[in-house]
This record gives sequence, C-alpha cells and structure tokens, in this order.
Amino acid sequence: MTTYFLDASAVVKRYLTEAGSEYIADLFDQSLPNTMILAEITRVEVAAALAARQRARSGLTLRERDRAVALMLRHCDREYRVVPLTPEVL
Repeated sequence: MTTYFLDASAVVKRYLTEAGSEYIADLFDQSLPNTMILAEITRVEVAAALAARQRARSGLTLRERDRAVALMLRHCDREYRVVPLTPEVL
C-alpha cells in the first residue's frame, strides 16, 4: 500500500482533463490499495479552481462545474482521508 498526500493542483487533475490527469487517474486504479490524504483546505481550493475554470472563456459549463464539485465532495467522504490543518500538516 502506498500513501499519497495530494495538494489541490493534483486533486483538480482528477476532475479536469489537463496535463497530469492520466497520472492521477492511475493512482486511483481500484486494483491498487493506495491511500489518498488531503488537507481540509484542499476541498475549498479545488472548488475554487473548478469555479475559475467555469468562469474562463470556453471553460466548464455551470452544470459541469456543479457536477465536478459534487463528485469531489462525495470522494472526500468516501475515498480521501481528509486531515485537519494543524502545524504538523502545514
């Protein structure tokens, strides 16, 4: 088993197609017993990045943004281990 601490830029790649998205998708291969750890603030940062992409010219539609945010929040409940911001985490 491998443990990964993902920052917002890595997590965004799971919900948007961009450079590095394929690598992140491979980390979530169901046959691998990987543990994904996120800091609490990552949820907010990812939602903000998705909102920025929605506002961008030829970005996500509002509906796509809302679906991506909802999916990310479900993953926070089920697939990620979300840790509070503490001095040790920072």
